[in-house]
Amino acid sequence: ALLQKTATQGNGLFFTSNSAEELRAVLVSSITDILEKAQSFTAATVPSTRTASGGSFYTSFFLPSAKSAFWEGHLRAYRTDAVGDVFGQGGTCAFLDPDPGECNSGPSNPAALPYWDAGEQIPLPDSRTLYTSQVNAGTPGRVVFDSGLTAMDTTIAPFAVPPAPAPNVIYPGSGALTEEGLADEVVSYARGCEFGTGVSGAGVASDRVCVPRAWRLGDIFHSAPAVVPAPKATLNDASYQAFKSLYALRKRVIYTGSNAGFLHAFDAGALDITTSPPNYLDGSGTELFGFMPWEARQNVRNLPVDDPTTRTYYVDGSPQVVDVWFPSNPTDTTKSIEEWHTILVGGMRQGGRAYYSLDVTNPDDLAYPGYLWEFPKETDPDTIAVPTSVLPYLAQSWSQPIITRVRVKVDANDNSGVGYERWVAIVSGGYDPASDPNDHASYDPNAIAGRSLLMIDVASGELLAMKRFDPSASDAQSAMQYAIPSTPGVLDLDFDGFADLVYVGDLGGQVFKWVINAVGEDRVNDSSAAGDYSQPSWPLKLFFEAP
Repeated sequence: ALLQKTATQGNGLFFTSNSAEELRAVLVSSITDILEKAQSFTAATVPSTRTASGGSFYTSFFLPSAKSAFWEGHLRAYRTDAVGDVFGQGGTCAFLDPDPGECNSGPSNPAALPYWDAGEQIPLPDSRTLYTSQVNAGTPGRVVFDSGLTAMDTTIAPFAVPPAPAPNVIYPGSGALTEEGLADEVVSYARGCEFGTGVSGAGVASDRVCVPRAWRLGDIFHSAPAVVPAPKATLNDASYQAFKSLYALRKRVIYTGSNAGFLHAFDAGALDITTSPPNYLDGSGTELFGFMPWEARQNVRNLPVDDPTTRTYYVDGSPQVVDVWFPSNPTDTTKSIEEWHTILVGGMRQGGRAYYSLDVTNPDDLAYPGYLWEFPKETDPDTIAVPTSVLPYLAQSWSQPIITRVRVKVDANDNSGVGYERWVAIVSGGYDPASDPNDHASYDPNAIAGRSLLMIDVASGELLAMKRFDPSASDAQSAMQYAIPSTPGVLDLDFDGFADLVYVGDLGGQVFKWVINAVGEDRVNDSSAAGDYSQPSWPLKLFFEAP
């Protein structure tokens, strides 16, 4: 009776068995139920534009495979009513809910058809709009992710493979004769073709037309989708209010990362102004574009490797989308409508140690999405021997970027105490087993990966401030002995719109307080301060130490 009551209170199930066969059936049923519930590690996402007449509900899940390293990903759209109940087409409850009269929790109901599934709407490979970044070829920007990559310099397409074994051993079905031919096959696969198809030229044994893969959306593992409607911030600024009015009818888009190598954008509906109040339509779920950050591109060669025992993660972090102001010059104090942008900043989580940013202001613009930056840059030094090196202090970018505002002075002679406005992304150093005291086999007290806290200027992608482990430091930086994968919390104590305090915890049970309410130094535009990210005006303190 006690176990039955426990199961009831926990919304679980209680079974009895009188024979080995009944016990076997019960165990199989329980394990199946666990697997069904464990297919998604991301939270369902509800847009903030819900109205009393109904809104939208999005949830992602994936299908693990014991036969392939590619896991099938899904992102489904449902409708939700004013009380939060969720329904599929025809008003069917989207959940197998244990509570009568409600429809807002429990395992998904396979009988409830979604209004769309983005995995079913991925265009054919030749019709997809896919980009990656261009480095060391002029001004950084986006380039089309197709076979043209392999004709550019090697920093664009680092697909080199060892001379032995042959490509067809690593990649069954490969017809590559050269590294460039193999790169073409990998790119074609990432676009959605069966491996070895969709390639031509001297680098392959024979020209083969693309055979589209049956499913082209990879698993959305940890990346919580970001739903972006028209601008909605409550900033008390005339230029921002004009920006909001300009894009008041902007279509709704969902952004999420997947382990197919891309940050995806999906159509989530236009604003229907014929209703009162205006309401977003369901949209189609069609992929608008995909963007592959350079960190994912380093490992994309692993995507077609058909080894279910090996998992490579790609764009695994959750994107953040915020309206921000880019000053036209370092001393700009007058905002104008064209200086406002809607930007996306995302990390890689288990897919790498970098962050990336795109301008997603106008989905109808030919320049959409605009490439802004990646941090660190692909060419940044990855060695502690370089004084300005940052990469060694970074680990898997688990932290969600927190976008906020700070004040800086542009040169040493500026003593006004007022400063100039900068929009920044605050992130933690990330996760690395060598900096995890709970991983007794890997922990190294002298390791540095993940033991840092960073502030990135979102207009330029340059590092503005950094607190990192320094055993000789006289302040709290000497206590940064463990990885910091958590997302920082930012407080605005006086409600002036600028950050005052940053709190973040590490894997050793410590909590740090970063005091950033003073006017800092402009490490981006002040050449005399280049390479020095310490920001003495913004001290780091140990707020709590585990007993």
